[in-house]
Amino acid sequence: MINRGLLEPSICLPALISIHGLSVIISVPEMKIANKTLVLWLGILIQLAIVHSTPIFEDTGDIISNLSSVDLDEPLEINLYIRSETRAPGGVARQVVTVNRRFPGPEISVYKGQKLKIWVHNLFGNGNVSLHWHGLPHFGSPFMDGAPYVTQCSIKHGYSFAYEIVARYSGTYWYHGHYFTQLLDGLYGPLIVKDTKDQEIFGYDDETTIIMSDWYYDMSEDVSNTYANYIHYNSYANPIPEPVPDNGLINGKNGECPRQYGCESNDGFSEFIFKQGKRIRIRLINASSLMSFLFTIDDHLIQIIEVEGTIVKPSENLHFVAVGVSQRYSIIISQANSSIPTNNYWMRAIFQAECLRSTTPQEELKKLPKEVKAIVRYDPDDKSLPRTQTWVNESVRCIEGELTGLVPYYEQNVLDPTVELKMQIIMDVDSPEKNETPLGSIATLSRGFNPPVVFTNSNTILELYRGAEFPVSLNSYTFEAIEVVDIFLISNENLNSLIFYQ
Repeated sequence: MINRGLLEPSICLPALISIHGLSVIISVPEMKIANKTLVLWLGILIQLAIVHSTPIFEDTGDIISNLSSVDLDEPLEINLYIRSETRAPGGVARQVVTVNRRFPGPEISVYKGQKLKIWVHNLFGNGNVSLHWHGLPHFGSPFMDGAPYVTQCSIKHGYSFAYEIVARYSGTYWYHGHYFTQLLDGLYGPLIVKDTKDQEIFGYDDETTIIMSDWYYDMSEDVSNTYANYIHYNSYANPIPEPVPDNGLINGKNGECPRQYGCESNDGFSEFIFKQGKRIRIRLINASSLMSFLFTIDDHLIQIIEVEGTIVKPSENLHFVAVGVSQRYSIIISQANSSIPTNNYWMRAIFQAECLRSTTPQEELKKLPKEVKAIVRYDPDDKSLPRTQTWVNESVRCIEGELTGLVPYYEQNVLDPTVELKMQIIMDVDSPEKNETPLGSIATLSRGFNPPVVFTNSNTILELYRGAEFPVSLNSYTFEAIEVVDIFLISNENLNSLIFYQ
């Protein structure tokens, strides 16, 4: 599918023709036009497909830009192939969504200012796909954000779509599936935008990326259906427990599998090889659907140097950093007792189970492991398991990120707001007598309560550009000129301690 075709349909409709054997598959929106006109359009599109067909070669490695060959004028073309394959992360076999046959997906590492053309090929089998580039700004290109039915039509099976992105800002980002719950099934990977000045500023010798996540042994559709069924057969006036994950992963692995699940294999721990005396930058990403983590490495000190794309003046030495859902940090690690070095250390991502709703049954909480572990080795030939002890105190409970005292490295010119919007988040049952699933909505002081949004199969942003008017339930705001908008999200009392992340 050519991502910005000649017709630019605002309604996402099925294709009338597919050309197999080409990397790009042609689609034509359903339109009432004369047969001769249709044939003319098809002829043009087929020629375009041949010109714009993408490479068949599929690279299964990380996608790393070489600084010496970076061309800021020509886009770097990347191909991502989305599939469903049988894997056993954490020891239990299930279907996992892979990218270029990898889970997590390959790291995309580029330099500030590079242009990217990322072809996403949907070989998923029976589902649509879209990719969201989490945290990455899209100035002037909202169609590239990857939110299906808001900024684009989802990518159907057998189709391809090219995301055209400019990496304007350096930082730690990530990509993930944004079509229903595919994130829970493994559709995610790191997106790193490097600035050559960072290494000089912070004096680190090397860097690596760590992506943590919670993990369910059931498919996401089953997890969400179970959650919905619980709501259906219970009064929403009663607090609803959250679906507790079965395990957790670091870079897609966990060498420990809870026994009650009848583990079928052991894929081992993720391992990281560091050199004694070297300063290492670790880029942390929490790709969880629900759980926050405390990240720590035994007998290592941590300094925060980046928060979600903004480099900051180094923090004080910490023993751990709290990483919420979707959050990203860069840290510098150093051995605390370098005079008596040990070859191997445990790296730990400790579940913040206390952050789950208090109504979650204890029998569910008991199945959640305490932590996810990986191994840091300073001698690659020493394959023994670490014997180090954590120094995170058991009294640490449900804390937010270490944001207090962090100061941007570069002075920020923060503009005063010209518009303020105060929005109240409301969760309620659409039809309590029918035990329907609760739907979310947002009420504003100027508009009052908005009924739950009805799902529409459309490209909302494109319709707005064309002057469409939407009901107040969509909370669509149009400004005539550039404005600085402050949005205040207010939790309603009936949320039963639900936590929202924007």
